[in-house]
Amino acid sequence: VFMHVITEDLYSKPFFFLDEEKINILKVKVREDAEEQMGKIIDEYAADIKNQCSVIIREGKPYTEILNEEKESGVDLIVISTRGISGLQGVFYGSVTEKVVRHATCSVLVVRKVINRES
Repeated sequence: VFMHVITEDLYSKPFFFLDEEKINILKVKVREDAEEQMGKIIDEYAADIKNQCSVIIREGKPYTEILNEEKESGVDLIVISTRGISGLQGVFYGSVTEKVVRHATCSVLVVRKVINRES
């Protein structure tokens, strides 16, 4: 299962001036883009098992949706990356990765993005 969660505040905060119809059009576009990007990831990293993979796009609070999917799918392992929200935003929102690690019932592998690593 390859999963992406579209945060619920994506549509409300930056686009508060749009009417409901335009927000719905935006939601469809964001979902389509997410599905396309997930397909590219599968093609690049899991091409040999592509027929065994599924893509799930959810909307909501990321940690809640990830934990719900864990329960529904019965996965053995969650692989999640760190995003690096820090400062005041990190204090208020907390870390999705931290919440998943603390509350998941299966194993969780946390992957960090390495920037400019020297040998």
